[in-house]
Amino acid sequence: MVNILFITYHDFSSNSAIQIHNFANNLVKMGNDCCIAVPFNKNSVHEVIGGEVFYTPLEYSELDNPEILFKNGENPDIIHAWTPREIVRKQTMKAIHKFQCKLVIHLEDNEERITEDNLCLPIQQLRSYSPDKLNSLIPDHLSHPVFYKEFLSLADGITIIIDKLADFVPKNKQYSMIWPGIDTSRFDPDNPEKNLRRNLGIEAGTLVICYTGNVHASNAREVRSLYLAVALLNREGITTKLIRTGNDYVKFLGDDDSWAHENSLELGFVPHEKISGLLSISDVLIQPGKADIFNEYRLPSKLPEFFLMGKPVILPKVNIGHYIKNNEEALLLNTGDARDIVEKVKLLRENPDLSRHISKKGREFAEREFNSEVNTMKLEAFYKKILGINAGKNSSHARFLELRHKYKNFIPSDLGYATVKDFCDSAENFKDICRLNGDLKNVQRPWIIKAIIASVPFGGKLIEIGAGEPIVANFLHNLGYDVTIIDPYDGTGNGPVEYAYFRKHYPSLKIIKNYFEEGINALDGGSYDCVYSISVLEHVPQEKIQEIFCGIRKMLKEGGISIHCIDHVLLGSGAKEHDEKLRLILDELNVLSVFDDTLNSLKDDVDTYYLSAEGHNLWRGTQRYEDFPFRKVISIQVKKEFR
Repeated sequence: MVNILFITYHDFSSNSAIQIHNFANNLVKMGNDCCIAVPFNKNSVHEVIGGEVFYTPLEYSELDNPEILFKNGENPDIIHAWTPREIVRKQTMKAIHKFQCKLVIHLEDNEERITEDNLCLPIQQLRSYSPDKLNSLIPDHLSHPVFYKEFLSLADGITIIIDKLADFVPKNKQYSMIWPGIDTSRFDPDNPEKNLRRNLGIEAGTLVICYTGNVHASNAREVRSLYLAVALLNREGITTKLIRTGNDYVKFLGDDDSWAHENSLELGFVPHEKISGLLSISDVLIQPGKADIFNEYRLPSKLPEFFLMGKPVILPKVNIGHYIKNNEEALLLNTGDARDIVEKVKLLRENPDLSRHISKKGREFAEREFNSEVNTMKLEAFYKKILGINAGKNSSHARFLELRHKYKNFIPSDLGYATVKDFCDSAENFKDICRLNGDLKNVQRPWIIKAIIASVPFGGKLIEIGAGEPIVANFLHNLGYDVTIIDPYDGTGNGPVEYAYFRKHYPSLKIIKNYFEEGINALDGGSYDCVYSISVLEHVPQEKIQEIFCGIRKMLKEGGISIHCIDHVLLGSGAKEHDEKLRLILDELNVLSVFDDTLNSLKDDVDTYYLSAEGHNLWRGTQRYEDFPFRKVISIQVKKEFR
């Protein structure tokens, strides 16, 4: 169990506190203990957020003379300071001095830009002031241009809400990007507030846009563009109403704001538990803005909620927009001005199929990327890394869930082939597996992992045939799978012979030194979820192929999966022999009938992945080129369920 003390800058009415609330609740469910300290009004957790509270809410004053903060009577193991703003920094430094624990700091904004916008002074000018003058200018709700950097340098680790914030992480400081987790039960598109439109006086046929957020110096211009867009839509004959929640901390609509308010419902502050009802009656949800120094460094807290409501979302191509598929999961703004917003709204109105499609895909994106359990497990794993605790099974499960959601839509066909697109994905996301040495295994190993993650549940039982160096088996083991390797380690098919070396360096793996058809006698038949191989079956003698697949069927449980990557010489020396053997293998897998069509497709596909010259040279080893000339080699990939 880890004791975690969150210190945040405002009471539970802030968007940050809602994110912390979700993390803390999940951390407690996972066996940890949490407190959240706010400057004042700790009861706002019940008044504003509502629902279950599994952690202890506190006010800053309670940290000065604490009795017992945590259930085990111990002090915090970690203080997680939510932003480096002065009010948080001051309270955190007092707490660190008192408790002598690890410190994590969360970054969720470009703090320098916010300070500049609020004080109307550039950050470099502020840093040129004398300490006394600078200190007198910086209020507690902003980050101090000097002190916040010193504060970050003291941290044992830093969490960031969006990748761009890594620009502010001190050199050699460990950090982790953690996206918020959303309470899916609260944001349920299948339970709309049926009478809310009528209760709010919205006429039938009105296009409803909802914006749930405060207005401050840094976002005033972009929120004004949303009001302008609503005015333009009405002027062009599309009756539109903007439902607006949140507080205005700056005047941004002009001295005469009647032009804006005649088309809006200004609801002011609304408790978080009421937000989903307003979103449910909306037709379009819009995050205004453009790519700039403010938006690049944030993830607007309303966006995960927008996506989860199953409504079409319009947003700028910045921060989370970099992760969105345009016209698939949302519509991305180009310039971000009022006219751009109007054109995107019209596009949705004129294309109801597109609107329904991006609504569905946008919700799938939110369910995948803002999964509360997965993101909290990632946060917990980061804490344990900082504390030097072996995260064990929880860490494995967190990584598994992270990859499972990432490759949720990774559905290999029964028969396919390796592609450059898949290789590029692997090079980006499996850097420790995808070695850039030109070998065909660089596309095969990650593909096998993705196929297993997408098909086999956490903790499933696997057999790898002929692992060689057990890179994939070890990766899958670390994800929580129960992996058994069967390999003779006798050099067959140019395979390795370093059995003792692999046993020593991979002590946690179960390795049976034998041929597959003999080694399975030591295992329980009908109990395995998956049998897989990488660059093995093409080396099996033709007369042994049927026996191999009899063994695979024997080991798999009902509904078990057989997954294989097979080197195939398409052109060059040995092509005829490879074709004959491959057809025998595919016949055993019941996919031979589609092989010729697949072959024709891959020959015409510019994205087909071929063994490179570097890879060929790697395979050639010490042989003369004349004895081992270049061949056109691809990877045939099979995933077949046995019933």
